[in-house]
Amino acid sequence: DLDQLFKKTQEFQKNISQLKKETMNSKSSDWNKLNKVQQLKEEQSTLLESLQKIQNEMEKSVEEKNQLSPMNEELMEKQEMIEKLLEELMDDELKKLLEDLEKLFQQNDKEQIKDKMEELNQSSEDMKKQLDRSLEMLKKMQLNERIDDIEKELKDLAKEQDELKEKLDDKLSKEELKKQQEELNKKFEDLKKDLDELDKLNKDLENPMDLGNLDELKEQVTDDLNNAKENLDQGKDKKAGENQKSASEGMNSMANQLNAKQQQSNKKEQEEDMKSLRNILESLMTLSFDQEALMNKFTKIATQDPIYRKLGRRQQRIIDETKIIKDSLLALAKRQPKIASFIDKELNAIESNQRMSVENIDDHQKKELSKHQQLVMTSYNNLALLLNEALQSMQNQMQSEMAGSGSCNNPGKGRPKPGQSMSTGDMKEMLKKQLEQMQKGPNPGGKKPGDKPGSQPGSTGQNMMGLGNKEMAKMAAEQTAIRQRLEQLRNEMNKEGKGSGNQLNPLLKELEEQEKNLINKNINKDMINRQQEILTRLLESEKAIMERGYEEKRESKSGKDEENGNKIRFEEYNKSKLKEIELLKSSDPSLKQYYKEKANQYFNLSE
Repeated sequence: DLDQLFKKTQEFQKNISQLKKETMNSKSSDWNKLNKVQQLKEEQSTLLESLQKIQNEMEKSVEEKNQLSPMNEELMEKQEMIEKLLEELMDDELKKLLEDLEKLFQQNDKEQIKDKMEELNQSSEDMKKQLDRSLEMLKKMQLNERIDDIEKELKDLAKEQDELKEKLDDKLSKEELKKQQEELNKKFEDLKKDLDELDKLNKDLENPMDLGNLDELKEQVTDDLNNAKENLDQGKDKKAGENQKSASEGMNSMANQLNAKQQQSNKKEQEEDMKSLRNILESLMTLSFDQEALMNKFTKIATQDPIYRKLGRRQQRIIDETKIIKDSLLALAKRQPKIASFIDKELNAIESNQRMSVENIDDHQKKELSKHQQLVMTSYNNLALLLNEALQSMQNQMQSEMAGSGSCNNPGKGRPKPGQSMSTGDMKEMLKKQLEQMQKGPNPGGKKPGDKPGSQPGSTGQNMMGLGNKEMAKMAAEQTAIRQRLEQLRNEMNKEGKGSGNQLNPLLKELEEQEKNLINKNINKDMINRQQEILTRLLESEKAIMERGYEEKRESKSGKDEENGNKIRFEEYNKSKLKEIELLKSSDPSLKQYYKEKANQYFNLSE
């Protein structure tokens, strides 16, 4: 249904483009144009009805699925995102634009018709892009949901096969065993059809997932199931049991391979998006710097200067370079719908202001040109800030997934290792957890009732704080990682030769001392005090650490609104005002001291 709606929206967009061409063509009759606007209003109304119907069906579908079994949290989040994207399409902006356009055609206001047609064209283009993203996201969600379902069905079928194998030793009749095996074989044949449909769904995506090749496993399981049935027919229970066991293992292997490939593909896509984000972010900053430098050059030269035309060509090059980034941003928005609306908004602002900039250059309107160039820079910077936040969010999410994946059995899994990048937030979190562990005292399994104060149970290898050898080794490794990262930051901060990184030296010294005590198992109450001191010093040094690398190369400046009124008359008014105040001050009215002070305060404010 959503696919059909997208096709109708494409047709709607074509009709708007056609009306735009006819509007520019003076030969086309006004009645014909007005009639086309009314047709567009009817089309838009039909599109909204279809959209509402799809939303209702999706909500009903989700309710039904949740009644059968609770939906996966990730799939639920994607479902809500699709609903939000569709909800954004149901506003009255497009409807209002068509109504305004209809009135303008009736009034024959050609200048405003042109501007309104631009707005209408842009709004319908945004609608088409939003539907395209929703459709792609729905397909991706459907694919992931289908993979999860097939994984579960394969594991359930493997479990059924194992249970049937165990029944071979029971007193079930051979006929009953064969019947159950035939039913199980039929279920697997249905699953094979589901896998073929899954392959079609995957190929229908713009960027298909790499789900590997299951053909060999499918054939192997099919042969095992058929052989199991034949051996049951022939009374060869032992061989039938071997075939059943092999079939069960094959089904589990298929489920595991599907799951592993699904995880790998989603992770790979996330890494590609992060790489794309970094590249776009760098390009946006470069364009922002180039636009600022060009804007400053335009303000310093006269419009009659031969260089003026050269700068105009440079502006056109910036516009061409922006188009390349625009394509990358739209591709990214399709894969990351959360930031799509913001990207659309800023790209529209960039396109509009760049178009106006070109007109300003041609008309030699330097003040207007500067304003539109400044607005383009603002949109570049807004996009850069958004992408930077999105990149940090994706990095944090990936770190959390790695930490919770259980892929590593080493202590401190998922945490930054020595040499890896570690933020001050990571350091604070690590130190706080260590401090909490130290303050807890002996943990369960440490000192037992009857132990003497200060005794160390040799069986557990614990000390007066209840820290075992494993916990101490883990803490020492974390302290080493923090110290090495801080040393790296100190060296970076000292590169300019100002010695700004030396303020980290006391913190590094405390960390080194704590690290030695942990390694040498020199455990005492001073450790808690030192840990608190380390945490305090880190908090004090955090500002200096966060400010590293920020150089005064580019100062942020807000735009200034200049007064373009009659400055001569304004200055005359100020002079006249001052004379009146002086006259009032020179007369000495018979006021009490309190009112004299109040009058003076008033005159001071007036000045």
